[in-house]
Amino acid sequence: GTTSSGKSRVVGTVNPTAPSGPNPLLAGDPAKYKMMPRTNEEKKAAAILNTLEALVDAKKDAEALRRAEEASKIAPNFPPVWYAVGVLNAEIDKGSSFAALKRAVELDPY
Repeated sequence: GTTSSGKSRVVGTVNPTAPSGPNPLLAGDPAKYKMMPRTNEEKKAAAILNTLEALVDAKKDAEALRRAEEASKIAPNFPPVWYAVGVLNAEIDKGSSFAALKRAVELDPY
């Protein structure tokens, strides 16, 4: 997907080589938010998250949101799933985007 400025945005992808440093959610750069899964449940959720960008690019935001919500049930303590739910809710104009993004920040171990 892209932002209104035409820049590509990443929807909760997982990067096993993500650098440590300041939390991108708090530093104002949520498009760089990535985290390595720590458990088998988080690995399953990460696999789902890695399919979301293609759905958003295909204008299937509702399906992407459904899958992100599924991932949040598999790994409810994995911050990237809540980030993805929040971003996708915002795209679809649902009111729960703030709560999901807040949950991602609360769970982040930074």
